[in-house]
Amino acid sequence: MSKRILENKEVMNIVLAGVVGDHAKDQYVQQGREWLDGKRTNILYIPVKPSSDMPPVIVEVQNTVDNSFIRRLQQYCSHVYNQQGDIDPVVLTLCVETVRTELANDFENSEVASFLKVLPSKYWAKNHFILAPITIQAELNDPNKQLHPLVALQYVFQKQACSLQSLEFQHDPTVKFLYSLAKDALDHQVSQHQETVDVLVDVCTETKNQFKRILDALDEDSEGGYKRARAYASAGVLYSETCSQKYKIQSSEDTSMPEPPELPEGVKASTGREPIQVLRAIEPEQVKSDMQFIDEFVEDWLKTHNRISWAECFSEGKKQGYLQNYRNKDSLKSTYYELKKKKQSFIRTT
Repeated sequence: MSKRILENKEVMNIVLAGVVGDHAKDQYVQQGREWLDGKRTNILYIPVKPSSDMPPVIVEVQNTVDNSFIRRLQQYCSHVYNQQGDIDPVVLTLCVETVRTELANDFENSEVASFLKVLPSKYWAKNHFILAPITIQAELNDPNKQLHPLVALQYVFQKQACSLQSLEFQHDPTVKFLYSLAKDALDHQVSQHQETVDVLVDVCTETKNQFKRILDALDEDSEGGYKRARAYASAGVLYSETCSQKYKIQSSEDTSMPEPPELPEGVKASTGREPIQVLRAIEPEQVKSDMQFIDEFVEDWLKTHNRISWAECFSEGKKQGYLQNYRNKDSLKSTYYELKKKKQSFIRTT
């Protein structure tokens, strides 16, 4: 739910105004957040025109901020640095529960506000801002006070209350706005869950009815009954297989498979007649990762060339729908060799 809130344009501007400046409002877009090694950030805001005063912004919502989290964050920043033309990102961490003492001891005051602290990030991020229960506590002493939008954002995430009415700052305009976004997200999730349950019930009902038809045909204890039972069983296997394949590739953007049809009551197969396959079984499409695509491209390319053309690799990958998170061939090449080096080092130590 936090991701859906942070994807909102107004919330994006709240974050950008706080950690970059008012000049950053409406100058950013959200971008995909997964890289070759499978690492994935919570939220990544990318400027339309990157520059030193318009850096990329990473937003992470984290229950506990500890050394392990900081190491992951450094990797995220390295990816973004390579992707965005060697521009160090700005990071905002929203800590829901606890910051480990050894890290909290390193807090520094920011120039933005007293509640927005900074953790050292030299060499891997332009700034690492952090909001946590301990950093905004002083801002929550007066329930009648209007909260700074960033404080309100942190407050909503750390409270995780099911109802706006249970909050002390329920009348704060930013808190009310954020809860309206949360409600929309929750309604969407509930609707999807209900639709999933309905489909599951329908599939179970059809399967149950088909088993009953098989039992009824076997009860006849005749050659014709056995043939009908076999036909019903074959149709049931096909129906189950089709449902399974459909739901495995449900997230695919391009699928022509229709909804599984109902098996009509009372339909009897003629003696000696093979069952008609209404739906054919569909094998799920095997989708390659970016790394698999590059490995295959490099292997094929080197069969006829002496050196890898990263420009060709980048161009071909884009055409086939891969490498969407990389700006140019140089960032792709750098990340690829970095991952190869780590993989070889791991193999030597195992």
